[in-house]
Amino acid sequence: MYTKYWISIWATVIAIIFIFLTSLIEKHATLVFSVEVILLPFIYHIGYEVMMDKQKRGFDRDLDRMTRDLERMLVEREILEDKIDKLKYEENNRKT
Repeated sequence: MYTKYWISIWATVIAIIFIFLTSLIEKHATLVFSVEVILLPFIYHIGYEVMMDKQKRGFDRDLDRMTRDLERMLVEREILEDKIDKLKYEENNRKT
């Protein structure tokens, strides 16, 4: 939903609206243009922050999943090491 294209399209639509307002209200064209110049960087900045927040949540979710997988693999490794030790012990007992 929040992509760089979405932000660009939204900012472009806002710019077009302000261009239309500038030509419609010629008496206050400088004021409308000034508001546009102030507003557009703000839109890009907020959009960037939203995208970075979305990316951070995705990274956090992936990191949590990898951490759970690692913990599960460590437990499985301990179980396998115990089985290997048990098999080695049984093999040594059979030889003697």
